[in-house]
Parts: sequence; C-alpha cells; structure tokens
Amino acid sequence: MTDVSLLAQRWYLCSLPTLLFAAVICSGCGGGRTLQPTEGPGIRVTYEGQPIAGLHVRLHATDSADVLAQGVSGVDGVVRFRKLPSPSPAAWRLSMESIGDGGWILSPVYADPSTSQLVVEAMDEQNPPTVKLPQGALQSL
Repeated sequence: MTDVSLLAQRWYLCSLPTLLFAAVICSGCGGGRTLQPTEGPGIRVTYEGQPIAGLHVRLHATDSADVLAQGVSGVDGVVRFRKLPSPSPAAWRLSMESIGDGGWILSPVYADPSTSQLVVEAMDEQNPPTVKLPQGALQSL
C-alpha cells in the first residue's frame, strides 16, 4: 500500500465518525425556535375579516419618527414585539410592507407611517388589538 492510499484511508476513517457526529448534532439545531417572539405585546392585522401573514410591521412614535420596534405577522395575523420602549407613546403609528408572495401585495401607501394612517393606542399581550386594513389595501399580483 502506498503512503498516499494509507493516508487517504486514515483520513476517511477519522473523518467519517466526525461527519456523522456533526450530522446528528446539527439535525437537532433550531429545536423549533423562531426569530419571531411568540409572546409579548402585539397587534393583529386583518383584511376583510381574515388574518394576514407575512407583513413586516414597524412601530413609530410619530409620523416622522424612527422605527422603535418591528416584527413579522404570523399565520394568525399577530405580530409580537420583543421590547417596547418605555415610556410608550400615547399612540403608535404603524408602517408595514408585505414580505411574502401570497399572490398579493400590500399597497405602498402603508410603507410610511405618515401615509398609512394606521394607529394603535395600546397593546395587550393577551388580546392584541386588531388593525383592520381597508378595502383595496391588498392588491393581487
């Protein structure tokens, strides 16, 4: 047996268990974790009475303010926020954009808090307030 083939055989024998171990460990990675919080203050977004998933929702203190919190709505239409600044403003101004391809797109009017006219006064963890998007807010692709 040549030195090269012996070296290749040793590498194979040593690397195979390492690769199998890594595959077993990595197969459990994630553990159902999501980047979106599943609890905490939030809001529900609906259109024609149906929850809307796949919206990137941003909270602002005023129409021209920076983004203070953001998240993505789930299949139940609820978007939860990890942290809200304290003290909270009297009313949150909302901006949002569609991020998925569900056969529709959200009107660009809602991408800016000064034109969206969407406002939420208080957020509740147990009963998130509902933001009802008006007729025509979603457009078919």
